[in-house]
Amino acid sequence: MSQSDLSAGEAATYFRRRAIAGGAVAVLSILAAPLLAGRCAQASPLAWLLLSGAALVALALAVHLLLDAALFRLCASYEEEARGLASLDEVLARTGLRAAPGELRGLAPRIAGSRRILWHLRISVAACLILLIALLLEGTDGLLRC
Repeated sequence: MSQSDLSAGEAATYFRRRAIAGGAVAVLSILAAPLLAGRCAQASPLAWLLLSGAALVALALAVHLLLDAALFRLCASYEEEARGLASLDEVLARTGLRAAPGELRGLAPRIAGSRRILWHLRISVAACLILLIALLLEGTDGLLRC
């Protein structure tokens, strides 16, 4: 799906689903790590710290994507795209998240920015899963004999 193919409503659904999935994987990895790795071996504190950090980054990015999805949903609630984008800019200016822009940005650049955040989320979720596997394999010589 290219950026020009998405409407504001479709973008909202697309980013909301991926944010929920990424956040769920991050939460489950941080919850599963003590249960699974605690049975096998005492993991190093650095591994736990890295896993916690990666999970927190993933959760922060998931929340950011959920905010973007809500803003795209707001934009989709207007009949005209220009009015929806102007309303989106007004909300961001009122909340202090972004200064009021001089000119109106289109929908495609906004979706491109959210896609970059989505890639960062994917990378941090992959880091969570890699660290979880490393915690499971630590101290077992690569064999899961728990």
